[in-house]
Amino acid sequence: MRETEITVQIYNELAEIDEILRAQGFEMIGQYQMRDHYFTRITDAANTDYVTLMKYSFLLRETEGKVKLCYKNKETDEYGNVISEEKTECVVSDPEKAIAIFRAAGLKDYCVVENESYIYKKGEVSFAIQVIKDLGTFLECEENEGMRDLTVHEKLARLTETVRGLGLHLGEDYSCKKVYMLLKKKA
Repeated sequence: MRETEITVQIYNELAEIDEILRAQGFEMIGQYQMRDHYFTRITDAANTDYVTLMKYSFLLRETEGKVKLCYKNKETDEYGNVISEEKTECVVSDPEKAIAIFRAAGLKDYCVVENESYIYKKGEVSFAIQVIKDLGTFLECEENEGMRDLTVHEKLARLTETVRGLGLHLGEDYSCKKVYMLLKKKA
């Protein structure tokens, strides 16, 4: 199923974010850690455009004691902003052997994204505050059930409006590409 989401960088400190959200009635309903290992056959990932890189990449995701192989089929607009994605996943029983197989097949593991996520919810609105190692803090908000019949652009507008109304110090880009930002930072 294709889903629409926005991702924007937050410049508040984590404790301040929590205080602001709780004051508005949001409740932290979960917390988890995640590590994504990105693989591709592209030899120069750092100098490849985002759309091409993601088209030819997949990831091995470790979270909550589970490991999954994941491919994200991203749809972008004419400006390169991600407007939706569809995930295909399967469980992997031995992550070390999977990584060894990918490397032996000549795939490059070009980036590892480590993230501590905090899930907040109030009514129908929920989102993740993600602290990305070596990058910063981000807010990721996905469409909810009440948006099912809206167009992609209507969903994006509603998500952006919701996030802007939170009173946080946000960046300007609502389509942050965390893996690409981290890859460029390390290049």
